[in-house]
Amino acid sequence: MSTEPSSGLLVIVELGAAWPGWLVAGSGHTSRRVLSELEGEGPSAFAARVIAAAAGLMPRGVRLDLAVLAVNERADETQMRARRELARALLYPRNRRGARLSVTATATPGDRLHFALFSLESSLDAVKGSRERLSFYFGERAAAPVSSPMPEAATSAVA
Repeated sequence: MSTEPSSGLLVIVELGAAWPGWLVAGSGHTSRRVLSELEGEGPSAFAARVIAAAAGLMPRGVRLDLAVLAVNERADETQMRARRELARALLYPRNRRGARLSVTATATPGDRLHFALFSLESSLDAVKGSRERLSFYFGERAAAPVSSPMPEAATSAVA
């Protein structure tokens, strides 16, 4: 009998986002869930729905270990506010250990989206412990922490 706690994976897909291709079925998570934005739902309502559902999505005894947020190209203030709220709720939930969060975008995001994700990391970095639990993927490749507006992984297409 394994003494390791069961771990859960939550994939959150914004309307129009690409499925994170780097995410493989053999992730090692014992439970997996997917939530996707509904047509006409809007970013704020979607974030609120995910936040409300996240705590109860995993079976009893399964801790949410990794949340993957597949983002679309939208980078306006409404979308980014919803992403910040969602990220904070997943990384820093009350009375329990937060999940790791991987944000994934296309291999060649537009400049506006890339800058918005840089800003997202910066705003979350203000809270202790987020740097080691937050990662970004552009296409199939993991990006280094978004410490400059245009990291190499974001500017090169995936081979």
